[in-house]
Amino acid sequence: MLVFWHECLPMMPVAWVRFWATLQPETDRKEGLALVSRSRDGTMISSVLAGYGLTPVAGSSSRGGHEAGRKVLRGLRAGSVAVIVPDRPRGPRRVFSEGTVRLAATARVPIVPCGAYALPSRRLGSWDQMILPLPFARCVAVVGNPITPDGQAPGVLAHELAASLNCAMDEAAAHCSAARAPGRSAAER
Repeated sequence: MLVFWHECLPMMPVAWVRFWATLQPETDRKEGLALVSRSRDGTMISSVLAGYGLTPVAGSSSRGGHEAGRKVLRGLRAGSVAVIVPDRPRGPRRVFSEGTVRLAATARVPIVPCGAYALPSRRLGSWDQMILPLPFARCVAVVGNPITPDGQAPGVLAHELAASLNCAMDEAAAHCSAARAPGRSAAER
């Protein structure tokens, strides 16, 4: 299960495609199940995700969440990868949902924290402070170490995962900043 904060949403479909492009051609590509809300925004996001080879699964904490969770659980058990944003559609920002932890524990799969950043970029004034890469931006995605639920209390694990996601975000921002540092040659970037 891959997880990332809501603010990374514009960059993650490209990271998904690039990840599979870096693997050997004989590597079996796994289906990516992306949990999206049943809102109007979710419908728009679903069409974009499908263009990147991700399979949208509609449902949220307020509408259709149990049904979507069951679909994702079946997919995980069949070998798919779940791609989930663990902070809820309306926030609060960077608070990890215990439902994501429970889903991973039930499926007995590790949770992989991911972060992304872009420079130059703009942050929206929305609750999530979404990052929008500007034209010709350098985007960096970071994949953290997998964390296995292993019977930990959902609240404790959610807190640990939030810290791991924040570290991945900080690392991605540092890589972007270092690559854009003045005085570095193109070869060093």
